Amino acid sequence: MIESRTWFLLALFVIVLVALLNLSTIEENAPPPLLGRAIIEEFDYGMTDVERTHFDEKGHIATQLSANALYHFPQQKKIKLDQPVLRFNMADDNWQLSSKKGLLFETSKELNLQEQVELIKASDQSQSLTGLSSLKNNPLKNRPSNAISMKMSELLFNLKQQIAFSPYPVELNVDGWKIKGVGLSIDVEKQQLTLLDKVFATNEKSQAQ
Repeated sequence: MIESRTWFLLALFVIVLVALLNLSTIEENAPPPLLGRAIIEEFDYGMTDVERTHFDEKGHIATQLSANALYHFPQQKKIKLDQPVLRFNMADDNWQLSSKKGLLFETSKELNLQEQVELIKASDQSQSLTGLSSLKNNPLKNRPSNAISMKMSELLFNLKQQIAFSPYPVELNVDGWKIKGVGLSIDVEKQQLTLLDKVFATNEKSQAQ
C-alpha cells in the first residue's frame, strides 16, 4: 500500500514537473507582455507632389495647399501631410504657411501644422497667389527681401472659417524688429493677425549700432 502511494506521488510529481517545464518553455519563447492599448493606423492611398486649390464665392483663389506627400486614413477621417505649404491672401498681401508635418481633418476642415511652423508675408505684389510656385520647393529661402517671417512650434488652421490659432510661443521678425509673444490668432476674413500674451519687442538694428 505504501509502495503504490509512493509511485502515485512520484508519478504526480513527474507530471507537474513536465507541465512546469512546458510552461517555462512557452514563456521563454513568447514575446514580452505589453501594457496599454495598441493603435494601428492603415491608410488606403498615398500621393506625392500634391497640390489643392480652394476658390472663394467670386471664383478667386482663396487658398492653395501643397505637400511633398499625402496619406489618407479613412477610419480616422484624416490626412497626414509631409512638408505642407499653405498659401492665402490677407490685406492684399500674400502669405505662406509651412511646416514639417501636417494633419488635415476631413470632418472639421482643420489643418494642424506641426514642427518648424513658419508664416511668411510677401508684400511684393509681383508674387501673386498663383505665382508662388518658385517658393514651393524651398519656401524658407526663396523669399523677397521685404518679407515678414513668423515662427512657432504648432498652428491650427480652420480652412472653412479662415481662422488660425496657436497657444505656443511665437517669434516675429519684421524690418529689423524681433517680436516675441505667447499665442497667435489669425482671422483672414477680418484681415487681422494678433499676438495674444507676453509680447516683447527688440530692435536688432539699434542693438548693432
